Amino acid sequence: MVFYLIGATLTFGLLLSAFLKDESTSNSDLSSWIVVLVGSLLWFICLPSVIYKRVATVRRLLAPVFSGQTA
Repeated sequence: MVFYLIGATLTFGLLLSAFLKDESTSNSDLSSWIVVLVGSLLWFICLPSVIYKRVATVRRLLAPVFSGQTA
């Protein structure tokens, strides 16, 4: 149970952070909050996807640095 709560809390933090930074949707939009809550409850599916997307973004941004090219 503790493991589930830790994962759900971490996922909620990541999803909430992304939701609050997103300027294309209103913070009072109920359907957006439902997505954040459902994603947190189903963290064992969502968290690997969120981590994969963040790692892919970092790799894409750092690829020119490691290959010696300029952006």
